Amino acid sequence: LWCNKMAVKELPAREANLFKKIARCYEEKQFRMGLKHCQKILSTPGLSNHGETLSMKALLLNATDKKQEAHEFARLGLRNSVTSHVCWHAYGMIHRSDKNYAEAAKCYKQALRIEKNNLQLLRDLSALQIQMRDLQGYSESRRNILTIRSSQRGSWLGYAVAEHLRGNLDLAVIILTSYEHTLDMPPRDETDLLDVGELSLYKTSLLQELGKLEEALEYLKASTKHITDKTAVREATLQLLTGLGRPEAVAMAREMFGKNPDNRDYLLGLEKAMGLANAEPEKRLAFYQSLEKEYPSSRVLRRVPLTLATGPLFETIADDYLRKGLRKGIVSLFRSIQSLYTSPEKPVIIEKLLRGYVANLTAHKKFDAAPSSSEELPSTMIWTLYALAQHCDRVGDYEQALVQINAAIEHTPTLVDLYMIKAKILKHQGNFAEAAKVMDVGRDLDTADRYLNCKAVKYFLRAGDIAKAETLAAMFTRDGNNDPIAQLSEMQCTWFEMEEARALMKSGATGRALKKLHSIDAHFTQYIDDQFDFHSFCFRKMTLRAYIRLLRFEDSLHGHKYFVRAALLAIETYVGLHDKPFVLEAEKAAADSLEGLSEADRKKALSKQRKAAKRAEAQAAPQEAKKGEDGKGEKKDTDPDGLLLAKTATPLEDALKFLRPLLVHARDNIEVHLAAFNIYSRKQKPLLMLQALVRANGLQPQHKRLIEARAAFLKLVETEGKKWDPKVVAAIRHEVTTSEAFKSSGVDLAKLF
Repeated sequence: LWCNKMAVKELPAREANLFKKIARCYEEKQFRMGLKHCQKILSTPGLSNHGETLSMKALLLNATDKKQEAHEFARLGLRNSVTSHVCWHAYGMIHRSDKNYAEAAKCYKQALRIEKNNLQLLRDLSALQIQMRDLQGYSESRRNILTIRSSQRGSWLGYAVAEHLRGNLDLAVIILTSYEHTLDMPPRDETDLLDVGELSLYKTSLLQELGKLEEALEYLKASTKHITDKTAVREATLQLLTGLGRPEAVAMAREMFGKNPDNRDYLLGLEKAMGLANAEPEKRLAFYQSLEKEYPSSRVLRRVPLTLATGPLFETIADDYLRKGLRKGIVSLFRSIQSLYTSPEKPVIIEKLLRGYVANLTAHKKFDAAPSSSEELPSTMIWTLYALAQHCDRVGDYEQALVQINAAIEHTPTLVDLYMIKAKILKHQGNFAEAAKVMDVGRDLDTADRYLNCKAVKYFLRAGDIAKAETLAAMFTRDGNNDPIAQLSEMQCTWFEMEEARALMKSGATGRALKKLHSIDAHFTQYIDDQFDFHSFCFRKMTLRAYIRLLRFEDSLHGHKYFVRAALLAIETYVGLHDKPFVLEAEKAAADSLEGLSEADRKKALSKQRKAAKRAEAQAAPQEAKKGEDGKGEKKDTDPDGLLLAKTATPLEDALKFLRPLLVHARDNIEVHLAAFNIYSRKQKPLLMLQALVRANGLQPQHKRLIEARAAFLKLVETEGKKWDPKVVAAIRHEVTTSEAFKSSGVDLAKLF
């Protein structure tokens, strides 16, 4: 047990045995029994201030969710045994459970000053350091672990990964090579074989990242017999051969594409191996057409030429592609060609083809009027109208889109996909209420389909019918749950909370909307916290490449579209609350009732209101405090309507909490910098306002709201600039007078400064 070596020496035999039981109870999660043992030791004369026992009691209280008492006992334990590494370790564990990683790391470092070679402390500290991305500290901790316990695989791998993350790739390769010399070769069993294979692939990726392609290829060839993931070996070998410009790369790329002709990455790999990645479109197109003869069933070979071809050739290829998709009734056919609509000519050709199909199918039941062509199935007409409706919707011709989709519904009124597209068209028209009704009709055709139900929920939220949306959402939550909406939050259903927050904002329920947005923020915080357990798991299970990908994904998590949308809406809401503070209807009524009263009557009325509020609090307190006997009762939400959030005294500071991660992870989004400008303008921070404008100018200098922001900033300089520090004005003058975006604002900058 990690915590009883030092403490036992200070205790009599009976209490020493009790202390061992306490540690065992904590590890086996018998917290009640552990607390009883703690009480027995602390009630012994002369041991009431035994620091390690107090610290263990703090850990047990923390495990039973008594956080405040846990911190008090942990501090008391430290005061009585400040030189005990057990007390510092326990206090660090309590901080870690509170997600206060910085304070936990401080406690662990203090414990290590006392007990320098404590392996458990070093492991716990290293996990905190990588969680906080303290890469230098993490490297030092992993090196110390390797020094103490060089016989364990995790010690070597942890140090190698630490140096990899720090960018010391050469050292990481040296560490892995040194570790390989300690392995028994060949591997003894299947588990060892898998581990050795993963190690080889990880080392290959390091060499490739270093640019040592030749060395990586030779190492991979020598290690292939120990690697069970042959697909990964082939993919890595192809990348290396292509990078080296070897002619055998072409044969390998062809072999891999032949095994999976629908894999786009393999096709691009073949193209790169043949040196066609940057070739003229005509050459690439000829290559694809020749390859299609070998693999006529490949969908990717039929789709890629549509991007390269133009003019009559595009029309020929598109005609063949569309006919095959419509005959098969491929629902995602239009989605597969949607990226072509960035070209001005291709949408025109697609519309010409689709309208021709509809006309010929109506008149001849064929795609064309040629006598040699055969008749198409009746379902082909449905999918052609379906595709044409999507095309019209995409180009903004909503009236024609409705005409086509209504014709398809009249042809086959039981096809769910038709109602989904009609609802989408109505949504694009701005008719959210009718769109929700149409989507609900489609949902009724298949009430067991969760996807349809979710789409209907989203449409009703956008239509502002929150009650109907919540009723539908509850259909697919756990039976018997008293609060299905709370369950959706528990399941981290981010899209629902985002849509409901928007609907609540439109309805004026600012507090509830903020509750949803803070809930989304909590989800992303939880995603980041969830990586903690993987810091040790991935070394045990030898998933090193996946672990590196996980860390890099987590580092960019706050750039995810759902967080960006939620954060921007939260910032907009808080800025609005700064401009117009939230006031309850009851408070408005109370304030109105005091108007016209004398000073004495006003004091009496205010006294009555305060007394009434105190009585209400006193009546609610027992119910709020009531929990289960063991302290595990459900915590009741004391602010279900988010009134405390809406009545914040520091709305701009709250907005900044959402803005900071966006400035790091979503810097390519102009809305982020416009939001920053709105906050800093209200905080009267001219340099930060200018910084936001400069960053936005680098993205979309002609953005409408950015033009307005630049004009507002120049107006502010004109009216308030004389009050600012001369150094601030000089910095603004230099940036503004040298910026093309500001020069085109129509303001006489020379006169302004």
